Amino acid sequence: MRPAAIAMSLAAFWSSPVPAQQLVYTPVNPTFGGNPFTSGHLLAEANAQNQYKPEPTKPQTQAQLFA
Repeated sequence: MRPAAIAMSLAAFWSSPVPAQQLVYTPVNPTFGGNPFTSGHLLAEANAQNQYKPEPTKPQTQAQLFA
């Protein structure tokens, strides 16, 4: 192909209209303005993923608590 034909085909390709729509962000977390009814579900997911297990501690005596 000749360079002129390539340039004309590229110009026709770039000038064609492209349909699009605006993206709208909707927050999920109720802290950031999301639906407040999803908080129970989000808390259950966070608790299911939590791997922290506190180590058992022996109770302190009254003297240790006072110090």
